[in-house]
Amino acid sequence: MAIYDPNSNQHSDGRDSIAIQPRYYDVHCFFDRTDGYSIPVKIVSERILNDDEIIQHCIDNDLFSQEGDDAFVNYVEEIDKEDYQDMKGTKE
Repeated sequence: MAIYDPNSNQHSDGRDSIAIQPRYYDVHCFFDRTDGYSIPVKIVSERILNDDEIIQHCIDNDLFSQEGDDAFVNYVEEIDKEDYQDMKGTKE
């Protein structure tokens, strides 16, 4: 699969890709009733990814607080850009 570069608006194979939009996710790890955390995730892809692919993206990009936390993911939820920015504490 060709990788999309949002800075150039092109795929790695040179195709323009104006229509591809980023998707935002809340990946939540749950340890017990009083302990857990959420990871704001932004992914640009040609297709909608399933939960396992989104979790793998988090692993590949070292987004979990600790190694092995992927086993504690209790949900992956698509969120909007505003919620993503709120979770990150930034405005793009």
